[in-house]
Amino acid sequence: MLFRSPQLIYAGATGSDLGPPAQGSLSCRILRAGQNVAIIAFGAAVSATLAAADALADLHITPTVIDGRVARPLDFDTIMQVASDHEIFVVVEPDTLRGMAAEILLHLAQAGQLDAGLGLRHVVVPGTGVGETGNSAAVRQVVGAVLRTMDPDRER
Repeated sequence: MLFRSPQLIYAGATGSDLGPPAQGSLSCRILRAGQNVAIIAFGAAVSATLAAADALADLHITPTVIDGRVARPLDFDTIMQVASDHEIFVVVEPDTLRGMAAEILLHLAQAGQLDAGLGLRHVVVPGTGVGETGNSAAVRQVVGAVLRTMDPDRER
């Protein structure tokens, strides 16, 4: 069993960014409620995802932002509820913490969410210790994934 400190997992995020603790340690936390677009992030990707949500808000897109946490098993009840209420679902995970997107994709596919037309994207961002430049690149990656999902003909 591997335990990582919250300072490493949530590098760059402040306590106010992370919101109140979830009731159960395995629960997802909805950090911001929005519409049409949902973004679930894990670990160090949470702070970049919150910044990407701010950038998307400037474009009049208000995504729901979910802190997926890092405990297993994943909180599929929350994930399925959010996916069913949104048209686009983006999974953002740091390169130091992989595999969450595969689990989510499999679960959504088995539940028929992809048949219902859910737009799904996966974004891998730099892990801990990347500094401001890495965070800016991660924000651009997340914003780009949302915009390309909304408009598939958009330049990459």
